[in-house]
Amino acid sequence: MSSTNPNMGGNISIAVDVLRETYKNLHLLFSELDRIGEDEGFVPITPKFLRWKSDSAHEGWLTSNFIKLYQIENEHPSTNITDLKNGPIFGIEVDLGEDEYPVIALIRYHFDYSYWTRLPNVSDHWVFISPSPFFVIKIFMVSCLLPHGNN
Repeated sequence: MSSTNPNMGGNISIAVDVLRETYKNLHLLFSELDRIGEDEGFVPITPKFLRWKSDSAHEGWLTSNFIKLYQIENEHPSTNITDLKNGPIFGIEVDLGEDEYPVIALIRYHFDYSYWTRLPNVSDHWVFISPSPFFVIKIFMVSCLLPHGNN
């Protein structure tokens, strides 16, 4: 394999290290969200975040979009699924995507739970990513802005 950049191997190693550190920080973020959410009356409806992965599509080799789902703890319970409430589902989406900086969004979803047979699992990411027929509104988005003069 020929290369015009003699540092390509080192660059790839650095990029992978950055990804590992980013994933570690995302784990800390989601753990803290669970802790704070519990204090504020929210319960996670999935133990892990949802994400899209694909073995056949190279875009799916890298996990770059993460969604963690919560419901309000004191909502009425669902009659057909244990651990599900009848109220809306709130999602925290972290998108490492194609923007210059990661974007964090708070999303509210509404579903007709009478058709559900189980809680969402990790691979149900496609149901919650926008645009989705169940997607109601992005309540707010947070993106990183550099201080003036650091562009």
